[in-house]
Amino acid sequence: MKHAMDSKKMHPVSSNSDNFDKSWKATFEELGRKDLPAYRKASYETGKYAFSQREMFLDHLIRSLLPNMDSLEIKSPICLDLGCNIGLYTQVLHQYGFNVCGIDYAEPLIKEAKMAYPNITFLSADAYHVPFKDNSFDAVLSFGLFPCVSDTKQVLMEMLRLLRPGGIGIVETNRDFKFPILQKVIRHFMGLIRGEMAFPEIFGKLKTRLERSPASSTNYAPLRQNIGLITGLLINLDAGEIIVHDPKRFMAFHFSFWGLSFKKKNKEIISAGSTSVTYCPLCLNFGKWKL
Repeated sequence: MKHAMDSKKMHPVSSNSDNFDKSWKATFEELGRKDLPAYRKASYETGKYAFSQREMFLDHLIRSLLPNMDSLEIKSPICLDLGCNIGLYTQVLHQYGFNVCGIDYAEPLIKEAKMAYPNITFLSADAYHVPFKDNSFDAVLSFGLFPCVSDTKQVLMEMLRLLRPGGIGIVETNRDFKFPILQKVIRHFMGLIRGEMAFPEIFGKLKTRLERSPASSTNYAPLRQNIGLITGLLINLDAGEIIVHDPKRFMAFHFSFWGLSFKKKNKEIISAGSTSVTYCPLCLNFGKWKL
């Protein structure tokens, strides 16, 4: 099932993009030095329940990758986890049989990942300049990285550079809500119901601004991309076979995350025709990715 994609709605790169990237790197370095659970070290604030839902979704994205890897006849695909944080999902990829490497620019996070998973390779590097040669990986995955980088296009270009022809990239990011205030109220209300926070804490959080101005603060809110942003960039970069994973619920009760997968075209078919964009039927069918 194909859908027309709106690629016109794009978030412009801020003139303070360098400050944005430096601020988020400092944030993750600070988080890496603290003794916190994994869901507290994510790029955007969440509770235990929301984090568990996202974990199931990421597992769905990884499982959706496996049949495509089989079609490439790869026994042990070489995979890169781009922006691996403390290596939680790098370990999941390893358990699925991938020969995986995780990279992150925050040294304290990499240190924690190495201690937790000594059988996996972890390196310190940023997503704009990954220290591997072209065509090095069968799969490159990015979970939760894009809200914390100012130049989405550059990271996508790097993912395509690293992929072998026929290789698969996966991106997971947070949703760009049409009514972000309503979404924030709903998210905090669910936290109250599940006992994750109390009324005074909710009221305090709702008073805070949803987005902080780069001109007035060094603490930057995570970026939110709509589907048209990343799919439009990938089409312009001549990626192939884009599949959107958009786990919707009812009305305003959307999940806070979505993702997509894409393939790197072989040289002989580059620019041979338009890129197909389809939706994952499991994601469209009210969260069937949970199964």
